[in-house]
Amino acid sequence: MKTKSKPAKKKIQRKIKFSRKSAAQKKNRKVSVQKKKQSGGESNMQQQYKKLKEENDRLIATEKRYRILYDKTPTLLRTVTIDGILTDCNEAYLKSLGYSMDEIIGKQINDHTATRSIKEMDANVEHWKKTHETLPSEVWMKRKDGSIFPTLLSGTSLYDEHGKLTARTLAIVDMTEIYETRENLEHKEARLRERFDDLKKTHERLETAEKTYRTLYEKSPSLLRTITIDGILTDCNEAYMKSLGYTKEKIIGMSIYDHTAERSLNDLKDDYEKWRETHEVSHREIWMKRKDGSIFPTVLSGASLYDENNNIIGRTVALTDISELRETMDHVQELEKVDQLKEEFLSMVTHELKSPLTPIIGFAQALKRTKMLGDLNAKQLDAVETILASAVRLKKLIGDLLDAQKLDLGKMKFDHADIKVDELLKRIESAFTYTAKEKNITFVNSNTENTIINSDRDRIEQVMTNLIYNAIDFVPKEGGRIEINAKSRWQ
Repeated sequence: MKTKSKPAKKKIQRKIKFSRKSAAQKKNRKVSVQKKKQSGGESNMQQQYKKLKEENDRLIATEKRYRILYDKTPTLLRTVTIDGILTDCNEAYLKSLGYSMDEIIGKQINDHTATRSIKEMDANVEHWKKTHETLPSEVWMKRKDGSIFPTLLSGTSLYDEHGKLTARTLAIVDMTEIYETRENLEHKEARLRERFDDLKKTHERLETAEKTYRTLYEKSPSLLRTITIDGILTDCNEAYMKSLGYTKEKIIGMSIYDHTAERSLNDLKDDYEKWRETHEVSHREIWMKRKDGSIFPTVLSGASLYDENNNIIGRTVALTDISELRETMDHVQELEKVDQLKEEFLSMVTHELKSPLTPIIGFAQALKRTKMLGDLNAKQLDAVETILASAVRLKKLIGDLLDAQKLDLGKMKFDHADIKVDELLKRIESAFTYTAKEKNITFVNSNTENTIINSDRDRIEQVMTNLIYNAIDFVPKEGGRIEINAKSRWQ
């Protein structure tokens, strides 16, 4: 039997060792490739996670911004289900109606509707359910304390991911001041036969999510714009673009002063500087400038915007066009000027009419005295009496005409003082005794009261004098009787 030589044996051992080493290297390379693939997958997953987290943070920040705008807007906002159940509202709504959020959520909309407007609200809801459109409606709201106030209601519908109608968000504008203005204008209109238009501008409701809030922002009838801390426009709604005549691409990046009329530049700068210090947007009248150069008045209000670290980053403002109200106010001022001219004209006319009456009355009284201008026969004396009586009556009518004008304009002045009723009636009795005697009328003062009243002596005498003159004209010429008296209110 032959045996292998030692060199051959060593060669075989080296081949076996190399084979084992090669297999180990292949195994290590395979593990390395797997680790790289695994590492690459983990890296890709981390990138996707990071991107998703950034997108989520952006959505949260956006939703928070709109939530702040929703909560801080001066318009009353509420969200209701298709069954009329409240699911959300803003701070202005809570404050105006006097409820807490816990008391609001779950309530029916008619719990906050005045009885006089429940039919209108029900009709509005039915129309919305059928058409998915909210008609602008005047509805009287009811506070927690039972008091009611008028509002103008508008809104937008909300849908689920399948496009099914689920709820709506309503913007409710308190119309109390507008109603008071309207009543005041209607009062003036009744006297001067003119009608004044009322300002009715509303804010559409902001939505809870970015898409929902965006719809409300864009469709709001009020002029809405969002600016940075440096006064640069970053957003605006359709009404703002339409009113000023710009496209959104043109507006973005412009300064707020580019849209401000020259007459209001200082006012807006003052408001802007105060806002940067206090973070509060003041209510202020600002004149806006359109692309074509025309200007129009607005009332500015709004809310500040903050980032996730509570640092102020800008503000969103609502600009309400008050052109109609401004025209109405100008008209009222013109009417007040007309009233002033009427008053001055009437004062001049009454003065000119009174002037010739003084000598007429004086000469008529002189003619009655025989020792001054000689004797008159009965016919002449009767004519003089007629002249004197007519002149006195005309003088009184002129005075009454002037007083009536003062009363109509609300400019009649009264001098209040303590008056003894018995002394007042004695003075009136003394003033009419001679006149009553000449006409064969019995004039009696049957007062026994010693009451003291606080009033205007001259005006009371004027009223009683007019009444007594009327009585003298209508009592029988022979055997007539006029009696004056006073009694306490509780008698």
